[in-house]
Amino acid sequence: MGCVRFSGEPDDAWEYIIGNLPKIADDKRRGMMNDFLAAHKPQMCAATAAARHHHAGIGGLVNHTAEVLAYALQVFDRQGHKLSGLTTDSVYIAAVLHDFSKIHRYRLVNPNSNVFEYYTGWDFEDDLWTVAEANKFGLQLTYEEMGGIIQAHGGWSSMRKHMSKLGVLIHLADMESSQFEIKESGEDV
Repeated sequence: MGCVRFSGEPDDAWEYIIGNLPKIADDKRRGMMNDFLAAHKPQMCAATAAARHHHAGIGGLVNHTAEVLAYALQVFDRQGHKLSGLTTDSVYIAAVLHDFSKIHRYRLVNPNSNVFEYYTGWDFEDDLWTVAEANKFGLQLTYEEMGGIIQAHGGWSSMRKHMSKLGVLIHLADMESSQFEIKESGEDV
């Protein structure tokens, strides 16, 4: 099992994300997630996942998101029986939303060189903003999904030993996608 790689134009990554929407079993939540994604497609496809590291550049966020989703679904499909209480719905939602706040966290400094910089530094409010954005579309995230989004980056030191199953899964997928990109670019991990 390895990370599915998306690079280049964000269309393939976007199609992968949308193509897996049917994995959300709850029709109502699937419809809300579809509306949410449709409304934010331009921002997600234009955003970067990082300023200078993995998936940096226009389209980096959607490529990284698709990779995290692919890896999280692979692990869940193979190991879901060990992750009691989790659903494919929650895995999909947390994987797709784990870095969503990056659409407003970075700004393009130089379009000619594809250079981004932090517009705001990450903090807990970014994840709250993601929850609020989802809520605008009627998508009320479960406690588990919020934990998966918040803990996707390894949690904070006080939370690290109390990460949820979904938090660990999304963190693993996030690190797999990030590490793969760094190794491919020749950067030290």
